[in-house]
Amino acid sequence: MALQTVNVYVMNDAPVPTPVESVTVRVFLIDDTTLVTEAITDPAGIATMTLDDVNPSYLLRFYKLGFRVTQPTSLLMTPPFPLSVNIYGTEFLPERPVATDPQWCRISGYLRDQFGNFRPKQRLKLRPIRDPAIYQGPQALVRDGDYDIVTDTNGWVSFDLRRGAVMEALISGWIDEPLCVEVPDRSWLDLVDLVFPTPALIALGPNDPVPPLLVQLNGVLVLEPRVLLSNDIWLADNLMGYDTAILGAESDNVAIVAVTSSAEFNSGSQLSLSGVALGVANVTLESLRVDDYFAKRNPPLVVTPLTVQVFVVV
Repeated sequence: MALQTVNVYVMNDAPVPTPVESVTVRVFLIDDTTLVTEAITDPAGIATMTLDDVNPSYLLRFYKLGFRVTQPTSLLMTPPFPLSVNIYGTEFLPERPVATDPQWCRISGYLRDQFGNFRPKQRLKLRPIRDPAIYQGPQALVRDGDYDIVTDTNGWVSFDLRRGAVMEALISGWIDEPLCVEVPDRSWLDLVDLVFPTPALIALGPNDPVPPLLVQLNGVLVLEPRVLLSNDIWLADNLMGYDTAILGAESDNVAIVAVTSSAEFNSGSQLSLSGVALGVANVTLESLRVDDYFAKRNPPLVVTPLTVQVFVVV
């Protein structure tokens, strides 16, 4: 039995999850009354602590004003170590309208012209493509009508769409050809991400290990990167016609971690990380040539390198 390092990685449940800083993470024995230790997440959303693996499990509790997470969360002390665990929660953003009915998603955002001025009285039209649709609870055959929405004097819109709906969108004078959009299964979404989703997150499937990634010396960690669009829909599952995502992977120290893949590969292809020597290296995964297939973002989305640690079993 020994003391082991545990990393608790706390993120929000936004369409593109981001780390949550200053969350107090308290660790209790399984009786949920005996406090063992506590730590606070850093700007990367990670709280690092040392726990004795003589106890097979612990309970985690979290606190931050304006942050909600299901708790307590069980922590199983299972190797390999250092142990890492992912925690997702909701941050309360007063400026973000949220649908309260679980059947609906609140869409909101501003429309501006090329000079950055808000576009008042701009018309946005949406027409269901999948129609009719059957909704449960109680089961009913429901036909969604067309949506004809106009921005207010500040260029702002806020409206609800059924989750899972697939629609055609038109913005008079801007998008005059029908554009297919898909509504995710979540309580809110930005208008930009509804109309022009873009690759926003590369998950490491199928089990989505959390950083730091662990690779045994002379061993191989096999990943299956998959792309999440900024509308919170997986690229592989989307119904909007997006089918291309070229990825790139690069290690900043191939003497420690080697990336055994071609320089470019498709989402869903396997990526192997080889542990060459003891130490830590950063591996950058990013979507390449995004502007060839998706609307250009300015500034582009930030790519965060993955920390990979090579360890040896003792």
